[in-house]
Amino acid sequence: MRKLKLLILLFALFGLYNLTNAQCTTASYGQYPSSTYTPTCGAGFGSITTCGYRGEYSVVTVITGNSYTFRSSISTDYITIANSSNTALVFGTGDQTWIATYDGTVRFYTHTNSSCGNASGCMTRSVECVIAGPGCLDNDVIVNMVDSYGDGWNGAAFTLADDQGVAVGTGTLSSGASGTATFCLIDGCYTISVTGGSYPSEVSWTVDVNGTQVASGGANIVDASVEVNVVCGTPPPPTPPANDDVCSAEAVTCNSTTSGTTVNATTDGLPTCGTTQSQAGVWYRISGTGDDFVASLCNTSWDSKISVFSGTCTNLTCVGGMDDNGPACASSAASYSWTSVIGETYYILVHGYSSTNAFDLEVTCTPPIINPGPCTNTSFYTTTTMPTQTVSTKTISCQYAGEYTTWTGGEAGVTYTVGSSNSTDWITIRRDTYDGPVEVVGTTPIYLTPTSANQTYHFHINTNDLCGIESACRDAQMTRQSALPVTMLFMNGKNIPELGNMIEWSTASEQNSSYFEIQISVDGSEYRAIGQVLAAGNSNSKQDYKYVDNGPLANAFNYYRLVQFDIDGASEIYGPVMIDNRNRISKIIKRVDMMGREVGPDAKGVVIEIYEDGTMLRTINK
Repeated sequence: MRKLKLLILLFALFGLYNLTNAQCTTASYGQYPSSTYTPTCGAGFGSITTCGYRGEYSVVTVITGNSYTFRSSISTDYITIANSSNTALVFGTGDQTWIATYDGTVRFYTHTNSSCGNASGCMTRSVECVIAGPGCLDNDVIVNMVDSYGDGWNGAAFTLADDQGVAVGTGTLSSGASGTATFCLIDGCYTISVTGGSYPSEVSWTVDVNGTQVASGGANIVDASVEVNVVCGTPPPPTPPANDDVCSAEAVTCNSTTSGTTVNATTDGLPTCGTTQSQAGVWYRISGTGDDFVASLCNTSWDSKISVFSGTCTNLTCVGGMDDNGPACASSAASYSWTSVIGETYYILVHGYSSTNAFDLEVTCTPPIINPGPCTNTSFYTTTTMPTQTVSTKTISCQYAGEYTTWTGGEAGVTYTVGSSNSTDWITIRRDTYDGPVEVVGTTPIYLTPTSANQTYHFHINTNDLCGIESACRDAQMTRQSALPVTMLFMNGKNIPELGNMIEWSTASEQNSSYFEIQISVDGSEYRAIGQVLAAGNSNSKQDYKYVDNGPLANAFNYYRLVQFDIDGASEIYGPVMIDNRNRISKIIKRVDMMGREVGPDAKGVVIEIYEDGTMLRTINK
């Protein structure tokens, strides 16, 4: 009996030793952040810090009777909650819940284990506050929110509404991998909608009523049924916007702003027009006035697109389109400009890259800039042939202002630069005869691109746009440009978690460009083709392109290059760019240049990408 009592005493002392040891109220790294965090009750988990260390603590405000759940983004972390006197209140591995017994503050300690281990790597400390109440006398409805990446819903939010469409509850997952929102609701038929967010593929949720799951889904859900202790009929499908169909396009006018949304829209299944249609869109129409039109999407940060068509609603002809880089409102908002024809009806399709959302469509109309009248000189000087690949530049010496020269033998699709040695001279180029159709006019230099071979052009030089003359020598010069007149602005690549590798590039101008072939390599030497993107053909404005490789080469460097093909089959290579796919699972949190200054994704030169896991990748963007 004595031995038994002794053993019991020893076990008790051992347990007391471990219990005392497990109350990790030490902090080698001290307090972080230095300010006191006050949670918003009923709003789910709020992030105290996204870069906390194991071996430090945060100070949190508490209110008597409210329930607090403390969480680390690393589920195996050891959590200790202590009062202001540093006496432990609750402790253990994973989430710790405590109902406050006083008004004041607590210390939120995190360690790697129950032995109070320390680590300096970043983790997220968060806390959820639930307001004390008398308890639900109707139905406990719990919305369980999950983010597969573990960084919260990134802007997505849910709304619970009754059968009249009145919201009875809202919420979001501010941070972490999971969280809940609890509501007390009477019997009835409800709906849940989940909208917004930067990473919809990571978002999922379930709804429990009195402990039983009644609904589940992901992002971009509208009016999903939630039955609270009743059986409801199948709700009708969401009603698309009134301008969902092209033949129901909403009329807009010049210099106006119209609010709209693509939520609940349906996909039109149209061929590519300036940019691919990957998400559903809505339609607008406007009648041409002869002005220069600009259609821009404003008051939106989502990845939007615009495509413009002409003709009738049953017989559309593509005019053009744009994805991103909208100059009128924001870089991520699409904008497209074109010169309208009087009386022509234009149909504007508003759509997006990976999501649907609200927007403002802004349409501006400005009279086109009309160059002064062309000149027709009657005094002939000489005839020569246009430059070739062998002789790329031809010069006629001592042509007077008020004379014209005749040029023959041009190549179809090739661009020629035409100018005078007097930089202020006014140049008119006419086709076929000296007084024939005007091809191009303007101050030197100007550009001529024949549409067919062996046409005859007449090069008129004058001192100004009033067709002034001058008996003084100047040299008339024509230069044959490259047979591949594609001016590349930049090309870069990046990894998008759960999607793949995205290659993006832009051109400043294109002539007779057919398509881009995307090629991949693991060594930067041997390449194979993986896809194609149609080119703009002929363009004097900035064109933006992107291609997503959904099956990049795992655990390897991925090298990508572009092969641009002309309509006649000629080609030119651009790139390569390199994307590091060696176990890449983290998101990019920052991009900096060589000076350490933060830059955007389109920055040129050497760019260092910093990921959430601490790794860094250096790229060179051209």
